Amino acid sequence: MHRCNLSSQNLVRGLQADKLGAQLALKAAYDEAEVPEEKARLAIVAAHLGFPQLLEQISAMDEVPDLRTVLVHLLPKFHGAVNEIDQMLASDVSSSTKFALGVALALFDPTECSNEQQLRIVNQLDELQQSTPDSGVQAAARLAMKRWGQQPTLKNVSQSDYPWSDFDPELRLVRIPAGSQILGRTNPDVQHDDNRPHLVTLTRPYWMADREISVGQYRQFIEDPTYPDELKPVDNQRWQPDLLTSPTNSHPVQRISWYDAAMFCNWLSHRNGKQPRYEFLQTKRDDHEIAAILNDEFQVQIDLEADGFHLPSEAQWEMACRAGSETDFYFGNDFELFRHYGTFSSARQMATAPCGSLLPNRFGVFEMHGNVWEWCEDWRQPLGTQPLLDPRGPDEPHPDYPGRVFRGGGVATMSGEPISGARGYAAPYRHFSNVGFRVALPEFATE
Repeated sequence: MHRCNLSSQNLVRGLQADKLGAQLALKAAYDEAEVPEEKARLAIVAAHLGFPQLLEQISAMDEVPDLRTVLVHLLPKFHGAVNEIDQMLASDVSSSTKFALGVALALFDPTECSNEQQLRIVNQLDELQQSTPDSGVQAAARLAMKRWGQQPTLKNVSQSDYPWSDFDPELRLVRIPAGSQILGRTNPDVQHDDNRPHLVTLTRPYWMADREISVGQYRQFIEDPTYPDELKPVDNQRWQPDLLTSPTNSHPVQRISWYDAAMFCNWLSHRNGKQPRYEFLQTKRDDHEIAAILNDEFQVQIDLEADGFHLPSEAQWEMACRAGSETDFYFGNDFELFRHYGTFSSARQMATAPCGSLLPNRFGVFEMHGNVWEWCEDWRQPLGTQPLLDPRGPDEPHPDYPGRVFRGGGVATMSGEPISGARGYAAPYRHFSNVGFRVALPEFATE
């Protein structure tokens, strides 16, 4: 593992003699520093001297999280940082700080620590993931524990107590708060006619799966002997995963059409005693040209009052992805760090990452960038710059864009595309080796 250079270590020793003066000097140096790595380094040194305010300030940077991400990736390179993190996690620091420290621990190599240190850190993480009411902190702590070779202690919680809910060991939903945010392609240096920046307000909280639906979960649906075959995809062999893309049951399912994903949602609703959201009607469209493009054999009626599982709306998807960020990715703008958060390659034979195995966003949601594109509920429509209130897309396909939306980019996406504001679309019957989905649940289903 790389360590901080000798001058940084000497700086710490020299400053320890006069901590009050050191804190003032570090704060002044931090304010003057222009290079993100230098700001992060000064914050780490200040925390070592018992002055965590700079580190907490960086950790709370949700809108532009670049500096927080630099800090997270720099911490594992500092000698003794694991002891500092251990002490800070046990102290009264903010949830944002605990999130940043948890993510940093997921990047540490535990073999660099003594057995005593490993045991202390794992116990600290387990206590944190059991006690925190913050879904992002909980996700970071659980991931770090797994990377340190330990399974988190399971804890039964009700949806009214915590902002997450486990429907089975492989299906966790986190609560996404209501609010307003600028969505779309927010980078001013990139001119793009599709999905330009626009203000979106969602007036109701909702629940979003913290990871993509896996091959194993989808296999349970297809092979469920208690669920009627007529409610499953007719050609249910087309979903069989490309083993180069998703080699195990823990990887994201792909080759899924929008119809297949909606049928899975209905099965999940049935399994959990909820009202199915999608009704498949055996009726032809009046517009024969659009019907021919979509290859429709039926239309789908969506019951917005049903309490069952559904595909997220396009706005819900991006709000959950951004987690308050205004940058290209939920971790900032530095594509060099992308591999820690998503999988991406222009080479179409690169494998995805197992669901929930990479670093989460501030809401505790995994792999929103790359891996597989994810179907959304909406028909595609042009998005201008006008503000939108609880948008759900048009009721019928747009004549110029007759398809359902998918978001997030995939492992085979072209360069620059797996950003928070990227969108694609296709006819709902289409299957692609680069497209899967995750599920959502309306808030009133938990009342």
